[in-house]
Amino acid sequence: MKKILAFMLVVILCFSLCGCMGAQPQPTVEYKDFEGGAVGTPDEFTASAATSDEAKPKYENNLKGLCTYLKDKNCVYAYKDAIVPTASMIGADEGYKFMYKYDGGDVVLEVYSYSDTDNKWYQQAKADGEITLLDETFEAILSENGKYLMIYSDSKERAERKDAIVEVFKSFYAE
Repeated sequence: MKKILAFMLVVILCFSLCGCMGAQPQPTVEYKDFEGGAVGTPDEFTASAATSDEAKPKYENNLKGLCTYLKDKNCVYAYKDAIVPTASMIGADEGYKFMYKYDGGDVVLEVYSYSDTDNKWYQQAKADGEITLLDETFEAILSENGKYLMIYSDSKERAERKDAIVEVFKSFYAE
């Protein structure tokens, strides 16, 4: 009797678990610009080549001003979320992570602000042009004024576009 009851419970458990494994709808990710306005999905983003002009006085010399500048120069389009916890992991005050599609490739651009330039990650970026975090190495680009750090990756590795974005990034409040 116990064996039959145990077998029936196993069969019921199997059927209940199989019912839970059906096709689940994929969650809809809503991308927003860093100021919070909805801008669509990554597949909708296209970009013109970034240009390098001096930072105009309308941009504040802070991380939000840098993000606005990069957005106005068609370097970034939408952010996934503010990455303050990650920022603190590399000694930065704050940061933003932009993720979007460009010409069929996946682009991730992260920007961070620093007030303490004596920490090991900032010094590593300054000395080596890269930072190592959790056994992974990332190319790290410092702004001309030394206040900001950028990490850029593109699944299609387009050097010309990267160079244009780096030029725009470095021109922000260049001294």
